[in-house]
Amino acid sequence: MATATTIKLSTADAGVFSRNAREDSAKLASELLQKNEQEHHIFFNESRFHSKEEHYGNFLVFFQQELDIKGVATTLEEHIFAEDEHADDLRGRLFSGLIHPMIHLGFGIEFNQPAIIAEALAQAAVHEAWIGPFLQSIEDAAGGVGTKPGKTLTQLIHEIGQDEELLSSVHWGDDSYIRSGVLKRAPERMRHYCKQYTVSPETMAEQLSEMVNALVYCAAAAQHPPNLVKYDFITIHAVNCSIFFSSILTRPWISTRAKVRLLEWKGRMDLILYTSRHSPRLDMNEINSYPISKKTWDEIFRAGNSHQNDDGHLVKLIRAIAHGQQISKAEDLMMKGDAWLKAGNMAIDATASTPRWIFGSGFEEPWAGIGKPKDSEFYIGNTKAAKKASDMLLQNFGTNIQSINYPTVPVGQDRLRTTPTPGHSRALGDELTKALGSVWDELGLKRKSDGLFLQGVDPDILVAFNCPQSLNKPLFGHDAISGGKVEETLRVEAAA
Repeated sequence: MATATTIKLSTADAGVFSRNAREDSAKLASELLQKNEQEHHIFFNESRFHSKEEHYGNFLVFFQQELDIKGVATTLEEHIFAEDEHADDLRGRLFSGLIHPMIHLGFGIEFNQPAIIAEALAQAAVHEAWIGPFLQSIEDAAGGVGTKPGKTLTQLIHEIGQDEELLSSVHWGDDSYIRSGVLKRAPERMRHYCKQYTVSPETMAEQLSEMVNALVYCAAAAQHPPNLVKYDFITIHAVNCSIFFSSILTRPWISTRAKVRLLEWKGRMDLILYTSRHSPRLDMNEINSYPISKKTWDEIFRAGNSHQNDDGHLVKLIRAIAHGQQISKAEDLMMKGDAWLKAGNMAIDATASTPRWIFGSGFEEPWAGIGKPKDSEFYIGNTKAAKKASDMLLQNFGTNIQSINYPTVPVGQDRLRTTPTPGHSRALGDELTKALGSVWDELGLKRKSDGLFLQGVDPDILVAFNCPQSLNKPLFGHDAISGGKVEETLRVEAAA
């Protein structure tokens, strides 16, 4: 049984979203979390990214005792939801440290684990309270806790993205893009937008659905072509935290007013996080045009669970995206249809090369360290044949590769062009090789092995297929895709 000091996970209580949960996995996860609670510390690193080390142990024991005596509902009402000076202060601290205390609390509530809730409250207690007063000032400017729905998160994100004052308030190299950036240089402008995000008790579920939709869109659409796809490390925390509100909004022991208030504070913090990324340009086509290499969520979760370098952020992200699809049904939202599966594919592919994440996706500087895909070009030399080859690949093999013709290339240098990514496996490469070989044979097209070299044509685009020498090495590789290995660096932003 789960208690204030004992973590006990079970497939019978697998949260709002799970995929093929097993009892042996629940048992092992419980043991590891228990070991973490007993042997380790929420203190993260020398920059104190997640919290300050002092007094965490004392707060942990205090909240364990509170939960043991009073239970979860009364403890959270007294320390988080009560509208008094103490609860207001601790609630504000939940949103410090890149909202990690709120994420931790969400896990505890979703999986009904009092021990995790105790850790979350202790973690919040040792965070600085700098963001709480600003969030409270937004609530005051909005006229108190919401009574009617305001603008959607999507609308406000788009408006913020066009606001030059907010864009110029965040400078590359700020020690904190929130504290030293937007809240120092444009606090009133930030408050102006945040106060417009209000929640109605009658529309909480619909507004949560829109929030999750907006956050996945914001995270996945913030790309920088032609660079490889990457998710912003800060933005994904807003996505990862969103899933817990499906549990929070259904808990009968949390008052409606407390639910509305917490959802409003979450949405407003999301707007601040987006602005702190230098309001990256969002392009829905980056999602809609993304190739689906993993055609089911089971494939995506298998890839996430087997990722050798994931520290938990990736699997939390794809879980939140999949859950977003589950609760987001409105057709007038940005994310719909297979866009969710594409966002999941993007998450897997983005973390297949280093660096796995980007920090500050709206700035130009961090993208300089992100590789660019290299096109693979298959030379044909004839416009009619190139178009025919493209049609045959689509009709016979379901492979969509467009022909490149004059005036994009010189007359007589027609070709097919595709861009391999880390998400294209060797198996997919083998399928493409066979498909191209079949089309080349049927159309009688020349191969590099036939000794075809034309003046003025780069020999690298004369690609060989079904030739023994070309199959001795992988069709795609990370070096070929990104132009060489990029060493991973993680910039820890102490207050972002």
